[in-house]
Formats: sequence, C-alpha cells, structure tokens
Amino acid sequence: MLDTLTFILIVLPFLAALGCFAIRASAVRTVIIVATSALLVVAFIMLLLEGPASYSPETLFGVGIREIIQVADFALLALIFYFGVRYKSALVVVLALVQLGFASYLEFGLSTHEYGHQTFVIDNLALVMVGIITVVGGAIAIHAVPYMKAHEEHLHLDKSRQPQFFFVLVLFLGAMNGLVMTNDISFFYFFWEVTTLCSFLLIGHDKTEIATKNAIRALWMNSLGGVALMGAIVWFYTELGTFDIAAIIKASPETAMMMVPLALLCFGAFTKAAQVPFQSWLLGAMVAP
Repeated sequence: MLDTLTFILIVLPFLAALGCFAIRASAVRTVIIVATSALLVVAFIMLLLEGPASYSPETLFGVGIREIIQVADFALLALIFYFGVRYKSALVVVLALVQLGFASYLEFGLSTHEYGHQTFVIDNLALVMVGIITVVGGAIAIHAVPYMKAHEEHLHLDKSRQPQFFFVLVLFLGAMNGLVMTNDISFFYFFWEVTTLCSFLLIGHDKTEIATKNAIRALWMNSLGGVALMGAIVWFYTELGTFDIAAIIKASPETAMMMVPLALLCFGAFTKAAQVPFQSWLLGAMVAP
C-alpha cells in the first residue's frame, strides 16, 4: 500500500504535469487537473490512516530510482544554466556551474553508491506537510482552471499558455510532496531544485519585462540557496559518509564542525523561504498569475 501511496503523491503529479503540457484540449486538461488533485487528497487520507511509516523503492518503471534522480539533478542544473545564458544573467550561470561542480565531485569523487537507509520516512511532521500540500495545493490547482481562462482573456492572448502553466503548477505539487517525505538528502536536493525551477517559470509566465526581471531575481536567489545546500551535502557526506537525513540529525550534535553545514542549510532555508534579506524575490513573485 505504501508504495502505491508514495507513487500517487510524488510520481503521479510529474506524469500529470506532462499530460497537461502535451494535451492541448482544455477539457481533457481540466479532467487531468481535477482527477490528480482528488487522487492526491485521497492518497493523503489513506496515508494518514496508515500512520508514520518508511519506504525504500528500488526502481521506477524498471529503472533504478537513484540513477533517475542523479541524471535528473544534472539535467535540472543544465536547464538552469541555459536560462542564465538565455536571459544574460551571469550570476545564474555562475551559481549553476558551482552546483554542477559540487554535484560532479559528490557523484564521481566522493559517493560510494552504497545505501542502507530508508529513502522515504513519513513521520507526523511529514503527514502535516503532505496534508497542506495536497488539500491546499489541490484546491489552488482546481481554482486555477477558470482563473487562467479569465487571466488570458484579460491579456487578450492569441495563443494560450495554459499547458505550460499547469505543467509547472502540477509538477510543483509532486516536488513538494517529495521534499517533505524524503529521508535522503540527495533526493531532498533534487526536489528542492525542482521547486526552484517551478518558482522561476511561474513568476515569469506572462513574459512581460517585469515578470522576466522578477523571475531571474527569484532564480539567482534560490540558486544561491542551492549552492549552500549542495555545499552542506558535500560536507555531511565527507564527515559522515551518508545521505541519511535521520543519521545526519543524530550525528550533528556530536561535533562542533557540524555547525558549518547546518549553517549552510539554514542559509538555504532563508533563501527558499524568502526571509530577510532575500524577501524581495517573493514580493516580486506577485506578478505571477
């Protein structure tokens, strides 16, 4: 049961997002959005009835799940690098290259690719967060269907960009569920970067000059947090030899040196949560639909 619920909460939104992007018929897209949102809520309720649990999937569609995450990490960073070049943001380009350097060193220089920990751990806090994501997020996705129709009518668009919008919005739900459920800090980084990319795409959706400017600001600020997060992961793995978040938390108080990567994690959290002095990206995000 847990494997099915995890699939619905994390993988299904990724697949539904692709469906929203590929299928141009608005009626079919609406069905996908409503059905996905409903299934997410049902899966959350069933997960709540299951209670705290853990789960470690080995493959997804016959392919090793860790290999999928590793390849996806590099693809995401390459995409962020591309957007930096496209919008002539040297800061985004540099931050993407730094993260690619960290990721390459971790993957090919440090990691032994030996994993003995649970990939997903659903504790009480995770259940609360999944509830917020699925119930509130699902309601937002359904509300966005008529909203985006009115939004595009207001803008007098010749060609609808709703497929791209709902691709990002639904993808966001799966990434956030993965972020709060995972017990593997390398998986955490992947879902973190997906939310960074989604924020950038949503803010810049209308493609106005102010939307693009604010989207780039959000991208470099969140990428700065991504550099801090990746630096912390490399530090943790160098010291502890594990990606197990539970083991990292347990070991951290035992040595003062762990204060450095913990500070990097806090720095990353400040950027992602738009805390002072990074609040400007979230204020700028108000230009998004």
